[in-house]
Amino acid sequence: MRKTIFILLILIQSIDIFACCAEKDYRLFPLGEINNEVIFIEFNLFRNCNKGEGGGLENEFWLKGTINLMKGNEDSLFFVENIDSIRFKECVCTYKNFYEKTKNEIFLKKYYLEAIKKLKQEKSFQIITSKEITFNDTLNTHITENSTDTSFLYLLEYKELLKLDLGKFDIISCYPDKVTEERVYVSRNYEITILRLRCSLKSEEEIRNIKNQFENIETAIWKEPAQWHGIAKDFYIIKKKKR
Repeated sequence: MRKTIFILLILIQSIDIFACCAEKDYRLFPLGEINNEVIFIEFNLFRNCNKGEGGGLENEFWLKGTINLMKGNEDSLFFVENIDSIRFKECVCTYKNFYEKTKNEIFLKKYYLEAIKKLKQEKSFQIITSKEITFNDTLNTHITENSTDTSFLYLLEYKELLKLDLGKFDIISCYPDKVTEERVYVSRNYEITILRLRCSLKSEEEIRNIKNQFENIETAIWKEPAQWHGIAKDFYIIKKKKR
């Protein structure tokens, strides 16, 4: 009986160690326009680690998920094709030095540039232009929280662009209630805004790096720190350009 209990404890600890690094990461980057539709590359990713305890010990961080080509208009986003399904080791590191050591930008940028190269072969394709980017806009972010015995509301409102009940999200540890990026792009017919929600704000180092990369659309993809039990997600707004 004691042996059985000991084995169960080991299994429980192993599950906890594996789950401690869990993070959902959804990224959306507009690339250009074809036939009045905006073309995006979508990264639907999940991060985990297979050793360590997530706080200070070194972990072997892994990233897996799917990369898709998508198209959208003012109302909807549609699947176009699957580019690849991936699983790769980002680094053996801690949360503190993850940003320095992760290799995910190298891997993701490869798919990003390959997608742009393929789209450029389409005669009607017009590459998008990056316009402006702002970071960590807490001033325009408003949270309304309300709970009852039967319901829970955690409403995020950002300017007039986004209204979202985060209480409906599958939350493990933290709410992605920080608007860490507002990226604005322009295509032939549209202005596209991408809002990035994360649990934690961006550091000054991140902001410096992203500003430089955002100036050129072919370098406008970047790495981020890992979040413990975190969620990071992009939301898009497409509006017709005013003539």
